Order: sequence, then structure tokens, then C-alpha cells
Amino acid sequence: MKITDACVYPYPAGDSSIRRLALEARSCGYDSIVVPETSAAGICGVTVIPGTFLAGIPAKDVQNRIKKSRGSGAVVSVQMGDNGFNRAVAGTNGVHIIRGIGAADKRAFDHVVARIAAENITAIDIDLSPLISGRGHPRQKAIHRYLDL
Repeated sequence: MKITDACVYPYPAGDSSIRRLALEARSCGYDSIVVPETSAAGICGVTVIPGTFLAGIPAKDVQNRIKKSRGSGAVVSVQMGDNGFNRAVAGTNGVHIIRGIGAADKRAFDHVVARIAAENITAIDIDLSPLISGRGHPRQKAIHRYLDL
């Protein structure tokens, strides 16, 4: 089984270069990492996969960005929006991951979006950090959102 960290953000001017992140990923048992705005590479035995993370833009712009990145091998991840946006994005070929369900509105993700995503083999990211580090209302909101799933 291949294990990938799909949310790595380097800071090349500081102490978080792609090489350092690859070394850390290898020591944690990862086989590959997804890094935004980079090219594919193999560093220290870890495969670096280019990624595109989209947030806060309309569905039409998401589709245009995907058309531009076709053939690059990039993993495309989109932040959830309202229900109509999520339906449009889940039905778009080229979107690999939809994230942010814990912070989305209760009506933003329903059985229709889930079915569309499943038909298009689009992953729904379930972030456990609100359950681990959250307190009070944000944690309760995430628990109820995941319960709805």
C-alpha cells in the first residue's frame, strides 16, 4: 500500500524546503508527498507529486484552472463551498479531492454530492484535526458533520 501526504506546503526561504519535507516524510513512512506549484521529482526515495489547491473561487474558474493543468499530472484539490458549487465541482473531471467538509455548511454536502463524487472517483477529505485539537462549538460542529456522513 502506498502512503501519501496530500497537503505539504514548503517554505523554501525558511527551513521547510521540499528536500527537507521529503526526508521527514520518508522518516514518517510516507512513499510520496503532494506539493503545490512544483514539478514531479524523486527526492530521497520519496516521490514528489505536483499539486493544485483551489479555494475561494467560483466553479467556472475551477473548471478553467483544471483545463490549464491537464496533462501535468497534478493532483487537484478544491475547498468546499455551497451545495451548488460542490455538485458542480464533484462532477468536474480532473478534480481529485474535495476538502473542508468539517467547516462547510450543513446543507453543503448531501447524498447527491456524495453520489456524484463516487461516480467520478473524487475523494472527500475528512480532516481529523478539528476533532483532535478543536474545543467547544467548532469541535461539536465537526462531530455532527461527520456523523451526517
